[in-house]
Amino acid sequence: MRRHLRPRGRSALCVVALCAAAVAWAAEPTTATSPVPTSFTEPAELITAAAKVDAGLRAAQARALGAEAAGRFAGQWDDPRLALEGGRVRTPGDDEWHGRAEVTQRLPVGGEGAARSATADGQRALANAEYALARLALSSDVRRLISDLRLTLAHHAAANTSLADATAAFDAVRARLATGEARPADLLAAELDRDEADEAVRQAMQRNTAARAALARRCGVADTTIGDLRPLVLSERDRASVLTAAARHPRLLGSDAQVRAAQAHAAAIRAGRWGDVHAGVFAERDGDASEVGLIVELPLPLWNRQQAPIASAEAEVAATFAQRDQAQRQVEAEAEAAWFAWEASSQRATRLSERLMPAAAEALRLALADYAAGKADLASVLSARRTRSRIAADAADAVAARDRALIDLHAVAPGPEDLP
Repeated sequence: MRRHLRPRGRSALCVVALCAAAVAWAAEPTTATSPVPTSFTEPAELITAAAKVDAGLRAAQARALGAEAAGRFAGQWDDPRLALEGGRVRTPGDDEWHGRAEVTQRLPVGGEGAARSATADGQRALANAEYALARLALSSDVRRLISDLRLTLAHHAAANTSLADATAAFDAVRARLATGEARPADLLAAELDRDEADEAVRQAMQRNTAARAALARRCGVADTTIGDLRPLVLSERDRASVLTAAARHPRLLGSDAQVRAAQAHAAAIRAGRWGDVHAGVFAERDGDASEVGLIVELPLPLWNRQQAPIASAEAEVAATFAQRDQAQRQVEAEAEAAWFAWEASSQRATRLSERLMPAAAEALRLALADYAAGKADLASVLSARRTRSRIAADAADAVAARDRALIDLHAVAPGPEDLP
């Protein structure tokens, strides 16, 4: 009487998946610790600080570590299985002990081993691409917050300049009033104009405080540690180099990895026709008799032969190819649009800063001089002051728009400084 206790239907990928999950759960990021700056002035320092506290980035890094661990185990065989059975056999006139020991090993035949390794490689590449994409998104987010903070600083500086201009106009009116060349209504108008400029300074300070707090919160640092931030240093590219960089975008690398993973999965499904081949040995003792032998088990693919899973896997391969083509077209379109936006915003910032700003300052200077000499009225001075203030604010906005366009350009066409 023999009872075989060999477990059936073991899947080769179960052990790999369980090991990968355990390693990914236990793994901790291995980034080296570095001293925390007492004052942040470099954008790269704030990006590093944000990376340390960003939960999404840590999760992506853990998944990458888990995929790396799974890749190390993918090429190994499953562990052998040991089965033991025994018992006392009683028959009329006979009382004997029966025992059996059996060791079986699952054999990765039919290309299963190569398919498992290819699947692990695809999953590892996909996890690394997702980590790079998360790191790129974090860098872009912090850079935009830095740009916002620098914009509020520029608005604050422009508001202070405008207040100084309004104060100069008020002083000119007061000087002419003392000599009887101006009316009290002019002094009141100049005072209201100065108060309006002073209120603009207060609002600019509040926006600066809010922008500083938003950046500090995103980076997990105290707002008092953010010093005078230096400008963002991002390389400017021509249109051809932008499209070349877009071809290396982590989104496309992830799509390539999905294609490879789908192909490897289809290969594993096809190899699964023979995936339950087992070989082993057994030893059995029955009373005074003993037996030793070999065991070979293999499936007989006579009926379904896994046609449904194979067809489904091959359809998924075709779908991932189509998604890869769609992602490539989308990234190329976004990169080209980002380059055009950056070029337009760069030209506008140059015109405002280099042409209109100096002209507005000169117009105000001449208006003040004419008013002091009695050649112009106060309305022309106030109009010139407000024009200069508006153009200064527009110039600050244009510079910020140019910076944000360059940030967006690097987000869709990343360079070495943008990727981990």
